[in-house]
Amino acid sequence: MNILIHKFKNFSLKQHLLCALFIGLVLRFLCAYSNYGPFALDDYLHGLIPAHLLVDYHIHELPDYRSWLLVWILSGFLMIGKLFGVINAISEIRVMLLGLSMLSLIGIYGCYLYVRNFNNKLFAVMAIYLVALFPLVILISTRAFGEAVAMSVLLFGVGLSEDGRFKNNLTILTIGLIVMGIACLFRFHVGLFWISYIFCLLLINLRKYLFSAVIAASALLIMQAAVDILSNRQVFSTIFNYLHINEGGAAGYGVTPWYSTWLLILAFVLAPFSLGLFKNFKSLVKNHWLVLIPFLVFVAAHSLVPHKEERFMFPIIGVELMLFAWLWSFNYDRHSWAIKVFNYALAIIAIPATILVSSVNFQSGAVDPMFKSNADTIPTLVLADGWNTWDDFYKILLTPNSRVIQANLSNTTNLNKYTSIFTSPYKQLIIVSSNPELKGQFLNFANKKYANLQCNNINYASSLLDSIAYKLNPTHNKRRAPAMYIVCK
Repeated sequence: MNILIHKFKNFSLKQHLLCALFIGLVLRFLCAYSNYGPFALDDYLHGLIPAHLLVDYHIHELPDYRSWLLVWILSGFLMIGKLFGVINAISEIRVMLLGLSMLSLIGIYGCYLYVRNFNNKLFAVMAIYLVALFPLVILISTRAFGEAVAMSVLLFGVGLSEDGRFKNNLTILTIGLIVMGIACLFRFHVGLFWISYIFCLLLINLRKYLFSAVIAASALLIMQAAVDILSNRQVFSTIFNYLHINEGGAAGYGVTPWYSTWLLILAFVLAPFSLGLFKNFKSLVKNHWLVLIPFLVFVAAHSLVPHKEERFMFPIIGVELMLFAWLWSFNYDRHSWAIKVFNYALAIIAIPATILVSSVNFQSGAVDPMFKSNADTIPTLVLADGWNTWDDFYKILLTPNSRVIQANLSNTTNLNKYTSIFTSPYKQLIIVSSNPELKGQFLNFANKKYANLQCNNINYASSLLDSIAYKLNPTHNKRRAPAMYIVCK
């Protein structure tokens, strides 16, 4: 064991990169396979489901304020999966998430391109492994969000651009700026980082970097116009629709205090346990200001927007961890109290969290009642009570000739009314609800015969984390409530 540890410590930076890529890919694959439930609404409704409809039924369904770019990429992954015999819904979802896992590796390589330009191997190694193995990044890398894809693409672009700047190679720098622009195509608000970075470049040397900036900006406009044309939309209409629906900071979706964004960013690096490392912030500013300023502009701008969600910060998490590695590595060998506190916290929090995100299916109550009943392959009539939030999810969870009825399951009479319409082509009936007030009724429904149907025992679908989150705050976490379901045949 000591020999292995010694060899690991003496790895070259490229060997550490390869090691991080391998371990990171394994963990991402495990997460994609096990954690197929929805993270939120958008990853299914604006990513996985549109790709499923496009590939399987040639149906084009996406809001006019969302870019088709992510859906096309997911569709490509799905078509590859079809070549290997993927047919049912859960396998389709896993194939798309596995594809995102592989795509996310470019972020790790981008981190390597950046850190190799500093004469600080400890910082470089820490940054690479943080970006590759941090549990939050593993989870985000396997979610079908535009923000999640933008995280890896943005970090790759930053690495290319900064590598080109350090090496005085304007071609590489320009390519890096274009790649950063591609990240903006996945989520338009990434443009805050991109514009700020270009502005900082021009402050360093206007004459030297102006041509690269113009080329990158022109490429971005051309790419966005091409995406809109291929989507059968008017040129730039997607971004105008996006700005329109978010007019006024999207306050209609909920308002959160300005400081919550900053607290979230600190929480991403395990604050308060990491706060002692920020005493070296001046060194971070001195050595990494060109990337730090766009990062701070991005966070500050979002803190001023009324409506906030944690996924809005996903695009810059890779950059944040890379910069944080500098604070972590600074005076690391001196074994200060701040280093010890953070190291213990990292071990206690990150290791179990990595195991959880790689093995637990979040919000399984939203999808498992259908998957565990084989409703994605068997024509099914679904009676759902209190599941209005998830109606659109059935487009990927059920066969095309299935049906969903929003039913009132408060008494047996209503159930008899609905079961009387159970006819061909349905092969099974699923009664499902996440309303805990209906548990008594579900117990009455179980093991009973209605018309020509025999109902089985009551089943529950919920992951451990969903159950904990729901019990801690049932009002805010209604989507994580355990699902009760009964299968009747």
